[in-house]
Amino acid sequence: MRDDIYFRLLLELAPENLKPNHLDAERIFINFGETIESRIAFGKLLQRIYETKPDSDIGLCYGKLLRPHALCELSRAVMTAATFNDSLNTFGGLQHMQGLAYYLSTYQTKTKISLALVFPHEKKVTPEKRRFSTESGFSYLVNFVRETIDPSLNPEHIYLSYDEPHYSK
Repeated sequence: MRDDIYFRLLLELAPENLKPNHLDAERIFINFGETIESRIAFGKLLQRIYETKPDSDIGLCYGKLLRPHALCELSRAVMTAATFNDSLNTFGGLQHMQGLAYYLSTYQTKTKISLALVFPHEKKVTPEKRRFSTESGFSYLVNFVRETIDPSLNPEHIYLSYDEPHYSK
């Protein structure tokens, strides 16, 4: 699936000195997902960001840019679901098409929904990738619920599988 919007959004947030030059960025956009260089460009840029600033909140900032109605085909398919439960099931059924490192696992009762990101397809997930995926996924889901169901959503708890970042204190 060719959805270079995600790399374009990351470039908006990346420090200028870490961004690829204009010609390299254009080559990545044109070939997004089709060449080795374009497939690993996102991860390499994230790696450089965290190497430069280990306490970066890039995941949260990136997640805030993810507006469900303006993203890829998967995100738009999720938006067409009749209920929130259906949207989660749609996401779960189609997320493999995005080549995501994580899998969204859900558990629901009548009054609560628990969401978890698991990484079943990789033997070792770097702490930076785990943190970025968790923070951006969390922000995306909060935006999704606020835009489609309840603008006043305020999650009760978040449990992290990594050390709490300094900016969350």
